[in-house]
Amino acid sequence: MKLEAKAVKDEPVSIDGGEKQINVTSDAKWKVTVPAEAAAWVEVKGKTAGTNPNDSLVTLTVKPNLILGTPREATLLFETVAEKGLTAKQEVKITQEGSNFLAHWVSIYDTTLHFTAKKDTLKMKITSNTNWEISVPNPGEWLRIVKDGAANGDFKLEGKLAAKDTVIKLITIANNDEYGFREAKITIKTKDGRFTQEFIAVQDGKFRIKLPEKKILDLDHVPANKETVQTFEIRSEEPWTLDISALTNLRTKYLFNGLPWLTVETSPLTGGGAHDSIVKVTIAANTAVAARGAKLEFMNANGTSMGKFNLKQDASTPAPTPSTPSTPSNQGTTRPTTPVIVSITGITLDKTEIVVDGNAKSLWLTTIISPTDATNKVIKWTSSDSAVASVSDRGLVTIHKKGKAVITATTTDGSGKSATCSILVRSTVANAALPEARIYAAGGRLYLTLQTAAPVGIYTLNGVLIRTFTAPAGETTVALPQGVYIVRVGERTEKVFVN
Repeated sequence: MKLEAKAVKDEPVSIDGGEKQINVTSDAKWKVTVPAEAAAWVEVKGKTAGTNPNDSLVTLTVKPNLILGTPREATLLFETVAEKGLTAKQEVKITQEGSNFLAHWVSIYDTTLHFTAKKDTLKMKITSNTNWEISVPNPGEWLRIVKDGAANGDFKLEGKLAAKDTVIKLITIANNDEYGFREAKITIKTKDGRFTQEFIAVQDGKFRIKLPEKKILDLDHVPANKETVQTFEIRSEEPWTLDISALTNLRTKYLFNGLPWLTVETSPLTGGGAHDSIVKVTIAANTAVAARGAKLEFMNANGTSMGKFNLKQDASTPAPTPSTPSTPSNQGTTRPTTPVIVSITGITLDKTEIVVDGNAKSLWLTTIISPTDATNKVIKWTSSDSAVASVSDRGLVTIHKKGKAVITATTTDGSGKSATCSILVRSTVANAALPEARIYAAGGRLYLTLQTAAPVGIYTLNGVLIRTFTAPAGETTVALPQGVYIVRVGERTEKVFVN
Protein backbone atom coordinates (compact mmCIF):
# COMPACT_ATOMS: atom_id res chain seq x y z
CA MET A 1 0.00 0.00 0.00
CA LYS A 2 1.37 3.39 -1.02
CA LEU A 3 1.10 6.68 0.89
CA GLU A 4 3.41 9.70 0.59
CA ALA A 5 2.76 13.12 2.13
CA LYS A 6 5.19 16.01 1.71
CA ALA A 7 5.05 19.78 2.23
CA VAL A 8 5.16 21.84 -0.99
CA LYS A 9 7.60 24.29 0.66
CA ASP A 10 9.93 23.18 3.42
CA GLU A 11 9.95 26.41 5.42
CA PRO A 12 8.29 27.72 8.60
CA VAL A 13 4.96 29.52 8.43
CA SER A 14 5.20 33.27 9.09
CA ILE A 15 4.47 34.57 12.59
CA ASP A 16 1.54 36.42 10.99
CA GLY A 17 -0.01 33.08 9.98
CA GLY A 18 -0.93 31.85 6.52
CA GLU A 19 -1.42 28.71 4.50
CA LYS A 20 0.65 25.55 4.30
CA GLN A 21 0.17 23.04 1.46
CA ILE A 22 0.84 19.28 1.62
CA ASN A 23 1.03 17.02 -1.46
CA VAL A 24 -0.47 13.59 -0.81
CA THR A 25 0.02 10.66 -3.19
CA SER A 26 -1.75 7.38 -2.37
CA ASP A 27 -3.29 4.29 -3.99
CA ALA A 28 -5.94 4.08 -1.28
CA LYS A 29 -8.30 6.33 0.63
CA TRP A 30 -6.66 8.21 3.47
CA LYS A 31 -7.31 10.68 6.27
CA VAL A 32 -5.33 13.39 8.10
CA THR A 33 -5.38 14.01 11.85
CA VAL A 34 -4.32 17.28 13.50
CA PRO A 35 -3.00 16.68 17.06
CA ALA A 36 -5.22 18.01 19.83
CA GLU A 37 -2.53 20.36 21.15
CA ALA A 38 -2.34 22.08 17.73
CA ALA A 39 -6.06 22.14 16.94
CA ALA A 40 -6.34 25.73 18.21
CA TRP A 41 -3.96 27.09 15.58
CA VAL A 42 -3.87 24.56 12.69
CA GLU A 43 -6.89 23.44 10.70
CA VAL A 44 -7.48 21.70 7.35
CA LYS A 45 -8.95 24.25 4.95
CA GLY A 46 -9.61 21.91 2.04
CA LYS A 47 -8.38 19.35 -0.44
CA THR A 48 -7.81 19.68 -4.19
CA ALA A 49 -8.07 16.40 -6.08
CA GLY A 50 -5.13 15.26 -8.18
CA THR A 51 -4.87 13.15 -11.36
CA ASN A 52 -5.46 9.93 -9.49
CA PRO A 53 -8.60 9.56 -7.33
CA ASN A 54 -6.70 9.39 -4.04
CA ASP A 55 -4.07 12.08 -4.79
CA SER A 56 -4.73 15.50 -3.25
CA LEU A 57 -3.23 18.88 -2.43
CA VAL A 58 -4.13 19.58 1.19
CA THR A 59 -4.27 23.24 2.28
CA LEU A 60 -3.79 24.01 5.97
CA THR A 61 -4.69 27.31 7.63
CA VAL A 62 -2.22 28.43 10.32
CA LYS A 63 -3.34 31.19 12.69
CA PRO A 64 -1.08 34.13 13.74
CA ASN A 65 1.44 33.56 16.54
CA LEU A 66 1.63 37.19 17.73
CA ILE A 67 0.39 36.80 21.30
CA LEU A 68 2.93 34.35 22.73
CA GLY A 69 5.60 34.84 20.09
CA THR A 70 7.20 31.45 20.85
CA PRO A 71 8.18 29.21 17.91
CA ARG A 72 5.80 26.24 17.69
CA GLU A 73 5.35 23.03 15.73
CA ALA A 74 2.74 20.37 15.06
CA THR A 75 3.02 16.84 13.66
CA LEU A 76 0.13 15.81 11.42
CA LEU A 77 -0.64 12.14 10.86
CA PHE A 78 -1.61 10.94 7.37
CA GLU A 79 -2.86 7.32 7.20
CA THR A 80 -4.73 5.15 4.77
CA VAL A 81 -8.24 3.93 5.55
CA ALA A 82 -8.80 0.20 4.95
CA GLU A 83 -11.55 -2.11 6.09
CA LYS A 84 -9.03 -4.85 6.69
CA GLY A 85 -5.33 -5.45 6.30
CA LEU A 86 -2.38 -3.18 7.02
CA THR A 87 -2.53 0.61 6.79
CA ALA A 88 0.17 3.02 5.64
CA LYS A 89 1.08 6.00 7.84
CA GLN A 90 3.27 9.05 7.45
CA GLU A 91 3.90 12.05 9.69
CA VAL A 92 4.40 15.58 8.41
CA LYS A 93 5.81 18.24 10.72
CA ILE A 94 4.91 21.89 10.24
CA THR A 95 6.57 24.74 12.13
CA GLN A 96 5.70 28.39 12.72
CA GLU A 97 8.25 31.06 13.50
CA GLY A 98 8.31 33.03 16.73
CA SER A 99 9.08 36.69 17.26
CA ASN A 100 12.43 37.87 15.93
CA PHE A 101 13.90 41.20 16.97
CA LEU A 102 17.09 43.24 16.55
CA ALA A 103 17.73 46.95 17.20
CA HIS A 104 21.00 48.78 16.59
CA TRP A 105 22.49 52.19 15.89
CA VAL A 106 22.88 52.92 12.19
CA SER A 107 26.45 53.97 13.05
CA ILE A 108 27.99 52.64 16.29
CA TYR A 109 30.63 55.38 16.14
CA ASP A 110 28.05 58.18 16.08
CA THR A 111 25.97 57.88 19.22
CA THR A 112 26.48 61.36 20.71
CA LEU A 113 24.21 64.34 20.03
CA HIS A 114 25.38 67.96 19.77
CA PHE A 115 24.73 70.08 22.84
CA THR A 116 22.62 72.46 20.73
CA ALA A 117 18.97 71.54 20.18
CA LYS A 118 18.02 70.35 16.66
CA LYS A 119 21.66 70.48 15.60
CA ASP A 120 21.82 66.83 14.57
CA THR A 121 20.06 63.49 14.99
CA LEU A 122 20.84 59.88 15.81
CA LYS A 123 19.44 57.07 13.70
CA MET A 124 18.47 53.62 14.93
CA LYS A 125 17.34 50.68 12.79
CA ILE A 126 14.86 48.16 14.18
CA THR A 127 14.32 44.85 12.39
CA SER A 128 11.45 42.72 13.68
CA ASN A 129 8.75 40.36 12.46
CA THR A 130 6.44 41.39 15.29
CA ASN A 131 5.16 44.63 16.76
CA TRP A 132 7.39 46.59 19.13
CA GLU A 133 7.37 49.85 21.05
CA ILE A 134 10.06 52.37 21.94
CA SER A 135 10.14 54.85 24.80
CA VAL A 136 12.45 57.36 26.44
CA PRO A 137 12.17 58.60 30.06
CA ASN A 138 10.71 62.12 30.40
CA PRO A 139 10.81 62.62 26.61
CA GLY A 140 9.60 66.19 26.87
CA GLU A 141 12.76 67.36 28.63
CA TRP A 142 15.31 67.20 25.82
CA LEU A 143 14.86 64.13 23.60
CA ARG A 144 12.13 63.12 21.16
CA ILE A 145 11.53 60.22 18.79
CA VAL A 146 10.24 60.58 15.22
CA LYS A 147 10.06 58.24 12.25
CA ASP A 148 12.82 58.55 9.70
CA GLY A 149 11.73 60.52 6.67
CA ALA A 150 9.63 63.02 8.63
CA ALA A 151 9.82 66.66 7.63
CA ASN A 152 12.69 68.59 9.20
CA GLY A 153 10.25 70.88 10.97
CA ASP A 154 8.13 68.07 12.40
CA PHE A 155 9.24 67.66 16.00
CA LYS A 156 5.94 66.40 17.31
CA LEU A 157 6.59 64.36 20.44
CA GLU A 158 5.89 60.66 20.05
CA GLY A 159 6.53 58.83 23.29
CA LYS A 160 5.94 55.44 21.66
CA LEU A 161 5.96 54.18 18.08
CA ALA A 162 4.62 50.81 16.95
CA ALA A 163 5.66 49.35 13.60
CA LYS A 164 7.63 46.55 12.01
CA ASP A 165 10.95 47.10 10.15
CA THR A 166 11.77 50.81 10.23
CA VAL A 167 14.38 53.47 10.99
CA ILE A 168 13.70 56.00 13.75
CA LYS A 169 15.42 59.27 14.62
CA LEU A 170 16.30 60.71 18.01
CA ILE A 171 16.22 64.52 18.06
CA THR A 172 17.25 66.92 20.80
CA ILE A 173 14.66 69.57 21.59
CA ALA A 174 16.64 71.53 24.20
CA ASN A 175 20.19 72.80 24.62
CA ASN A 176 22.37 71.15 27.24
CA ASP A 177 23.37 74.10 29.38
CA GLU A 178 25.58 72.00 31.64
CA TYR A 179 29.32 71.62 31.06
CA GLY A 180 29.17 67.83 31.27
CA PHE A 181 27.21 65.46 29.03
CA ARG A 182 23.80 64.04 29.83
CA GLU A 183 22.18 60.82 28.75
CA ALA A 184 18.80 59.12 28.34
CA LYS A 185 18.03 55.41 28.42
CA ILE A 186 16.04 54.27 25.39
CA THR A 187 14.01 51.09 25.90
CA ILE A 188 12.75 49.03 22.96
CA LYS A 189 10.66 45.92 23.50
CA THR A 190 8.36 43.65 21.55
CA LYS A 191 4.72 43.75 22.53
CA ASP A 192 4.72 40.03 23.26
CA GLY A 193 7.26 40.80 26.01
CA ARG A 194 9.89 38.33 24.74
CA PHE A 195 12.61 40.80 23.72
CA THR A 196 13.89 43.98 25.35
CA GLN A 197 16.92 46.09 24.40
CA GLU A 198 18.24 49.25 26.03
CA PHE A 199 20.43 51.95 24.50
CA ILE A 200 21.99 55.12 25.87
CA ALA A 201 21.68 58.38 23.91
CA VAL A 202 24.23 61.01 24.97
CA GLN A 203 24.10 64.77 24.46
CA ASP A 204 27.37 66.68 24.73
CA GLY A 205 27.81 69.45 27.26
CA LYS A 206 29.15 72.93 26.67
CA PHE A 207 32.71 71.86 27.50
CA ARG A 208 34.53 68.82 26.06
CA ILE A 209 38.08 67.53 26.51
CA LYS A 210 39.43 64.97 24.06
CA LEU A 211 42.14 63.04 25.87
CA PRO A 212 44.56 60.63 24.15
CA GLU A 213 43.95 56.89 24.05
CA LYS A 214 45.89 54.84 26.59
CA LYS A 215 47.98 53.22 23.86
CA ILE A 216 49.21 56.70 22.92
CA LEU A 217 49.71 57.99 26.47
CA ASP A 218 48.65 56.44 29.77
CA LEU A 219 47.88 59.48 31.93
CA ASP A 220 48.23 57.35 35.06
CA HIS A 221 51.77 56.29 34.14
CA VAL A 222 53.61 59.00 32.23
CA PRO A 223 57.13 57.60 31.69
CA ALA A 224 59.85 59.00 33.94
CA ASN A 225 62.92 58.43 31.78
CA LYS A 226 62.17 60.97 29.03
CA GLU A 227 60.46 64.26 28.26
CA THR A 228 56.85 63.72 27.19
CA VAL A 229 54.91 66.11 24.94
CA GLN A 230 51.16 65.61 24.42
CA THR A 231 48.35 67.71 22.95
CA PHE A 232 44.69 67.78 24.02
CA GLU A 233 41.70 69.12 22.10
CA ILE A 234 39.38 71.49 23.97
CA ARG A 235 35.97 72.50 22.65
CA SER A 236 34.08 75.07 24.69
CA GLU A 237 31.16 77.43 24.24
CA GLU A 238 32.50 79.87 26.85
CA PRO A 239 35.84 81.49 27.67
CA TRP A 240 37.98 79.47 30.06
CA THR A 241 41.17 79.61 32.09
CA LEU A 242 43.40 76.76 33.21
CA ASP A 243 44.34 76.15 36.84
CA ILE A 244 47.20 73.73 37.52
CA SER A 245 47.83 72.24 40.94
CA ALA A 246 49.85 69.36 42.32
CA LEU A 247 48.33 66.08 43.42
CA THR A 248 49.23 66.23 47.11
CA ASN A 249 46.23 64.54 48.68
CA LEU A 250 45.50 61.47 46.55
CA ARG A 251 48.25 59.15 47.71
CA THR A 252 51.25 59.73 49.90
CA LYS A 253 53.69 58.64 47.19
CA TYR A 254 52.87 61.72 45.10
CA LEU A 255 55.21 64.49 46.27
CA PHE A 256 55.20 68.16 45.33
CA ASN A 257 57.96 70.75 45.35
CA GLY A 258 56.42 73.17 42.86
CA LEU A 259 55.68 72.43 39.21
CA PRO A 260 58.81 73.39 37.28
CA TRP A 261 58.52 70.05 35.46
CA LEU A 262 55.19 70.86 33.77
CA THR A 263 54.59 73.54 31.11
CA VAL A 264 51.37 74.24 29.22
CA GLU A 265 50.86 76.13 25.93
CA THR A 266 47.59 76.86 24.13
CA SER A 267 46.78 77.67 20.50
CA PRO A 268 43.55 78.10 18.50
CA LEU A 269 41.95 74.92 17.14
CA THR A 270 41.93 75.05 13.36
CA GLY A 271 38.34 75.21 12.14
CA GLY A 272 37.03 75.44 15.69
CA GLY A 273 34.95 78.04 17.51
CA ALA A 274 36.11 81.15 19.31
CA HIS A 275 36.96 79.26 22.51
CA ASP A 276 38.18 75.96 21.02
CA SER A 277 41.87 75.30 21.55
CA ILE A 278 44.73 72.86 21.36
CA VAL A 279 46.46 72.49 24.73
CA LYS A 280 50.09 71.34 24.55
CA VAL A 281 51.51 69.83 27.75
CA THR A 282 55.25 69.23 28.17
CA ILE A 283 56.33 66.97 31.05
CA ALA A 284 60.02 66.90 31.91
CA ALA A 285 61.82 63.67 32.71
CA ASN A 286 61.53 62.66 36.37
CA THR A 287 64.88 62.00 38.02
CA ALA A 288 63.44 61.72 41.54
CA VAL A 289 62.68 58.42 43.26
CA ALA A 290 59.12 59.59 44.03
CA ALA A 291 56.26 59.74 41.55
CA ARG A 292 54.57 63.07 40.95
CA GLY A 293 51.25 64.25 39.59
CA ALA A 294 49.21 67.30 38.61
CA LYS A 295 45.57 68.29 38.23
CA LEU A 296 44.59 70.44 35.27
CA GLU A 297 41.22 72.12 35.87
CA PHE A 298 39.41 74.39 33.42
CA MET A 299 37.45 77.28 34.97
CA ASN A 300 34.86 79.71 33.58
CA ALA A 301 34.88 83.46 34.18
CA ASN A 302 33.16 82.99 37.57
CA GLY A 303 35.69 80.43 38.78
CA THR A 304 33.34 77.46 38.34
CA SER A 305 34.93 74.22 37.22
CA MET A 306 34.03 73.23 33.65
CA GLY A 307 36.12 70.06 33.50
CA LYS A 308 39.41 68.59 34.66
CA PHE A 309 41.82 65.69 34.34
CA ASN A 310 44.81 64.34 36.24
CA LEU A 311 48.17 63.14 35.05
CA LYS A 312 50.70 61.14 37.05
CA GLN A 313 54.32 60.54 36.24
CA ASP A 314 56.17 57.45 37.39
CA ALA A 315 59.17 57.65 39.70
CA SER A 316 62.67 57.24 38.38
CA THR A 317 64.07 53.75 38.87
CA PRO A 318 67.28 54.00 40.94
CA ALA A 319 70.38 52.13 39.84
CA PRO A 320 70.89 48.87 41.76
CA THR A 321 73.19 49.12 44.80
CA PRO A 322 76.18 46.74 44.69
CA SER A 323 75.77 43.99 47.23
CA THR A 324 78.34 43.51 50.01
CA PRO A 325 79.26 40.22 51.65
CA SER A 326 77.27 39.56 54.76
CA THR A 327 78.99 39.41 58.11
CA PRO A 328 78.39 36.35 60.27
CA SER A 329 76.22 37.19 63.22
CA ASN A 330 76.15 35.69 66.67
CA GLN A 331 72.61 36.92 67.23
CA GLY A 332 71.04 33.75 65.93
CA THR A 333 68.82 33.32 62.90
CA THR A 334 65.55 35.05 62.03
CA ARG A 335 62.59 32.79 61.44
CA PRO A 336 60.95 33.54 58.06
CA THR A 337 57.43 34.93 58.15
CA THR A 338 54.76 32.43 57.15
CA PRO A 339 52.24 33.93 54.71
CA VAL A 340 48.64 33.99 55.93
CA ILE A 341 46.26 31.86 53.83
CA VAL A 342 42.64 33.06 53.82
CA SER A 343 40.25 30.26 52.85
CA ILE A 344 36.86 30.71 51.19
CA THR A 345 33.98 30.30 53.64
CA GLY A 346 31.09 30.72 51.25
CA ILE A 347 30.20 31.05 47.57
CA THR A 348 26.90 31.96 45.87
CA LEU A 349 25.81 32.71 42.30
CA ASP A 350 23.90 35.79 41.20
CA LYS A 351 21.26 33.46 39.69
CA THR A 352 20.06 30.11 41.03
CA GLU A 353 17.31 29.27 38.51
CA ILE A 354 17.02 30.34 34.86
CA VAL A 355 14.33 29.52 32.30
CA VAL A 356 15.36 30.04 28.66
CA ASP A 357 12.38 30.30 26.34
CA GLY A 358 13.90 31.49 23.09
CA ASN A 359 15.11 34.72 24.71
CA ALA A 360 18.85 34.09 24.98
CA LYS A 361 21.63 32.11 23.39
CA SER A 362 24.19 32.78 26.09
CA LEU A 363 24.36 34.46 29.50
CA TRP A 364 26.79 35.22 32.33
CA LEU A 365 26.86 33.72 35.82
CA THR A 366 28.74 35.68 38.47
CA THR A 367 30.14 34.33 41.75
CA ILE A 368 29.98 36.11 45.11
CA ILE A 369 32.81 34.88 47.34
CA SER A 370 33.20 35.28 51.11
CA PRO A 371 35.42 36.62 52.47
CA THR A 372 36.36 39.15 49.82
CA ASP A 373 40.06 38.87 50.71
CA ALA A 374 40.25 35.10 50.15
CA THR A 375 43.69 34.05 48.93
CA ASN A 376 42.64 31.77 46.07
CA LYS A 377 39.49 32.85 44.19
CA VAL A 378 39.94 30.59 41.17
CA ILE A 379 36.64 28.85 40.36
CA LYS A 380 36.06 25.62 38.42
CA TRP A 381 32.90 25.70 36.26
CA THR A 382 31.08 22.51 35.17
CA SER A 383 27.78 21.59 33.51
CA SER A 384 25.74 18.48 34.23
CA ASP A 385 24.74 18.31 30.53
CA SER A 386 27.00 20.26 28.16
CA ALA A 387 24.83 19.22 25.21
CA VAL A 388 22.04 21.38 26.67
CA ALA A 389 24.12 24.22 28.18
CA SER A 390 27.90 24.45 28.35
CA VAL A 391 29.92 26.84 30.53
CA SER A 392 33.31 28.48 30.03
CA ASP A 393 36.03 28.86 32.65
CA ARG A 394 34.80 32.43 33.25
CA GLY A 395 31.11 31.59 33.80
CA LEU A 396 29.74 32.24 30.29
CA VAL A 397 26.86 29.82 29.68
CA THR A 398 26.01 28.91 26.07
CA ILE A 399 22.60 27.43 25.26
CA HIS A 400 22.57 24.55 22.72
CA LYS A 401 19.23 22.72 22.81
CA LYS A 402 16.09 22.01 24.84
CA GLY A 403 16.53 20.24 28.15
CA LYS A 404 17.81 20.73 31.69
CA ALA A 405 21.33 21.37 32.97
CA VAL A 406 22.85 22.33 36.31
CA ILE A 407 25.83 24.68 36.26
CA THR A 408 28.17 24.25 39.24
CA ALA A 409 30.85 26.69 40.45
CA THR A 410 33.38 24.96 42.74
CA THR A 411 36.23 26.54 44.70
CA THR A 412 39.77 25.27 44.08
CA ASP A 413 41.38 26.35 47.35
CA GLY A 414 40.51 23.10 49.13
CA SER A 415 37.57 24.56 51.06
CA GLY A 416 35.12 22.34 49.17
CA LYS A 417 32.56 25.12 48.69
CA SER A 418 30.26 25.19 45.65
CA ALA A 419 27.12 26.84 44.28
CA THR A 420 24.71 25.79 41.54
CA CYS A 421 22.30 27.28 39.02
CA SER A 422 19.55 25.19 37.43
CA ILE A 423 18.82 25.99 33.76
CA LEU A 424 15.64 24.87 31.98
CA VAL A 425 15.75 25.38 28.20
CA ARG A 426 12.25 25.32 26.78
CA SER A 427 13.24 26.58 23.33
CA THR A 428 16.36 27.93 21.70
CA VAL A 429 16.89 30.93 19.48
CA ALA A 430 19.45 31.19 16.69
CA ASN A 431 19.68 34.95 16.49
CA ALA A 432 19.76 36.08 20.13
CA ALA A 433 22.06 38.92 21.00
CA LEU A 434 25.43 38.21 22.58
CA PRO A 435 25.55 38.43 26.38
CA GLU A 436 26.10 41.79 27.86
CA ALA A 437 29.57 43.04 28.58
CA ARG A 438 30.84 42.75 32.16
CA ILE A 439 31.95 46.12 33.51
CA TYR A 440 33.21 46.40 37.08
CA ALA A 441 36.04 47.80 39.24
CA ALA A 442 38.26 46.14 41.84
CA GLY A 443 41.64 46.86 43.41
CA GLY A 444 42.15 50.24 41.72
CA ARG A 445 41.44 48.89 38.22
CA LEU A 446 38.55 48.85 35.75
CA TYR A 447 37.75 45.42 34.27
CA LEU A 448 35.97 44.83 30.95
CA THR A 449 34.97 41.40 29.61
CA LEU A 450 33.62 41.63 26.05
CA GLN A 451 32.42 39.10 23.50
CA THR A 452 33.43 41.34 20.59
CA ALA A 453 35.70 44.36 20.20
CA ALA A 454 33.94 47.63 21.09
CA PRO A 455 34.78 51.35 21.51
CA VAL A 456 35.25 52.39 25.15
CA GLY A 457 35.01 55.87 26.67
CA ILE A 458 35.79 56.72 30.32
CA TYR A 459 34.35 59.98 31.72
CA THR A 460 34.36 61.84 35.00
CA LEU A 461 31.02 62.62 36.64
CA ASN A 462 31.36 66.12 35.18
CA GLY A 463 31.32 64.63 31.69
CA VAL A 464 35.03 65.07 30.97
CA LEU A 465 36.34 62.37 28.65
CA ILE A 466 39.57 61.14 30.24
CA ARG A 467 40.25 58.12 28.06
CA THR A 468 38.98 56.49 24.88
CA PHE A 469 40.11 53.30 23.15
CA THR A 470 38.84 50.19 21.41
CA ALA A 471 38.84 47.16 23.72
CA PRO A 472 39.38 43.75 22.10
CA ALA A 473 37.24 40.70 22.73
CA GLY A 474 38.12 39.07 26.04
CA GLU A 475 39.26 40.73 29.26
CA THR A 476 40.81 44.21 29.42
CA THR A 477 41.98 46.03 32.57
CA VAL A 478 42.70 49.73 33.07
CA ALA A 479 44.31 51.34 36.13
CA LEU A 480 42.33 54.35 37.40
CA PRO A 481 42.73 56.75 40.36
CA GLN A 482 40.23 56.46 43.20
CA GLY A 483 36.88 57.98 42.27
CA VAL A 484 33.56 57.53 40.45
CA TYR A 485 33.54 57.20 36.66
CA ILE A 486 31.07 56.84 33.79
CA VAL A 487 32.16 54.04 31.44
CA ARG A 488 30.66 53.69 27.95
CA VAL A 489 31.20 50.41 26.09
CA GLY A 490 29.50 50.48 22.69
CA GLU A 491 25.89 51.47 23.46
CA ARG A 492 26.06 50.53 27.14
CA THR A 493 26.90 52.95 29.96
CA GLU A 494 27.77 52.05 33.57
CA LYS A 495 28.78 54.05 36.66
CA VAL A 496 31.70 52.45 38.53
CA PHE A 497 33.52 53.28 41.79
CA VAL A 498 37.28 52.70 41.87
CA ASN A 499 38.86 52.37 45.33
